[in-house]
Amino acid sequence: MPPFPRLSAALLAAAALFAAAPLIAQTYPNKPIKIISPFPPGGPSDTIARVLSGKINAALGQPLVVDYKAGAAGNIGTDFVAKSPPDGYTLLMGIDTPFTVNPTLYPSMLLGALALTPIEVAQIYNTLANGGFRVPLRAVRSVVAEDGEVLQRYEIEMTQAADAGAVYALNQALVQVMERGTGRTVRAQLPADIVVAGKTGTSDDLRDSWFAGFTNTHLIVTWVGADDNRPTGLTGASGAAKIWALVLAAVEANSYNAPAPEGVHETWIDYLTGAPMAARCPDAIAVPVPATDYYPRVFGCNGETGFGARIRSWLDSSRR
Repeated sequence: MPPFPRLSAALLAAAALFAAAPLIAQTYPNKPIKIISPFPPGGPSDTIARVLSGKINAALGQPLVVDYKAGAAGNIGTDFVAKSPPDGYTLLMGIDTPFTVNPTLYPSMLLGALALTPIEVAQIYNTLANGGFRVPLRAVRSVVAEDGEVLQRYEIEMTQAADAGAVYALNQALVQVMERGTGRTVRAQLPADIVVAGKTGTSDDLRDSWFAGFTNTHLIVTWVGADDNRPTGLTGASGAAKIWALVLAAVEANSYNAPAPEGVHETWIDYLTGAPMAARCPDAIAVPVPATDYYPRVFGCNGETGFGARIRSWLDSSRR
């Protein structure tokens, strides 16, 4: 292995860029190119970027500007590039860790970085609704002859794509989105006794309005946007969510009520602070946690765990 494998890879990539330059369409580039360095000036990535900038300028006929967005072990700069327009004018000079490892450690890096169609979003939420099991969505389930004979049938394919406990915890958070978060205005349009899990989505400049949600029997994804990508002026709650609520109300869906998987139990916390509290307290919500984690049993509304708090809890419950 060479002593500097990443440096060698960077130089090889640069050589490939120079070799391919005559093949690039003449319309690109027609403005300066920005290279983002996710580390402070003076480091290896900065040095390589400055060495290459003159060569790239000569090859492409446009200046290359090195911009620094350092911090968080390269995540800040990498996140900026991942969410920039994919037009070839914002490049990253760095190592592969922020792309290969950090998205797993910091999933928020992927938010807003991917362009997805409604069917792709439906596939993701279908996996959540199925407790982490992925079943490919199909527009055609079978082909039937005029006399009713099944000529072709697509068998159900199911694979576990995510941990059941983690998905259960995420789905319970989506229920809280509907009860207390950005979906609460939509929730107010539904029957009071129905439980739903859902999430709004709004892209930059109000270009896209999304809402995805499910019950035990139905999954619905709505998107509102323009073909030319111009702003709609709608958030997820003010646009797509209203359509979602109308559709759900028309299909007579059942409540979402998934059983907790093995290895998960519930503890009660204050919705506003996250502090442990008794179930009877205002703003108390149940959250799923791994059974292996220890959470003190709390009897009061201010984190009390002692004998006195237990007596007060018993007296309060006996008065109801």
